[in-house]
Amino acid sequence: MSRRNMSSPPKPHETPPGPPTEASVDPLDRKIIAALRIDCQLSNKELAHRFRVAESTIAGRIRAMRDKSVMKVVAQRDVRSLGYELFCFADIHVAGRAVKEVAADLAKVDEITSVALLLGSPAIIVQVNGQDRKHLLQVLEQKIGSVQGISTIETTLALEIIKFDSEYGELYTP
Repeated sequence: MSRRNMSSPPKPHETPPGPPTEASVDPLDRKIIAALRIDCQLSNKELAHRFRVAESTIAGRIRAMRDKSVMKVVAQRDVRSLGYELFCFADIHVAGRAVKEVAADLAKVDEITSVALLLGSPAIIVQVNGQDRKHLLQVLEQKIGSVQGISTIETTLALEIIKFDSEYGELYTP
């Protein structure tokens, strides 16, 4: 009886599927997504009536899109209603510590809404929200500045947000 070595790489036909492709989303799926973007509280019954399909079809489509990481229904917070009036982008330069470790620590800061790893310098860019100048300075100096491995922080204050599109997000994690 042969045993397969579990540390060997998977064969090509055993490779897990990648993120969904545009071809895996049909017109009905797109209509469901569009309707839920406008009103995420629409019931399956309402969607079924609107699109003239069975309620079970809607339920199955939503479940399949969720399982394939095509769509996720989430609640979003309005940052201005939470008192954040200032938006800052901070370039984070890293030294003496793994970039991913620094990024993981930055992701824990409540006022940071986005953490991205970059190719080149800076290693990380974050979006920081502040209630006012004093609060933003406190977040930059005390919360971000205290993260081990940060050598330099360079900031840019956004004067006006022309477009902020949260329609897309990464739902697939290999």
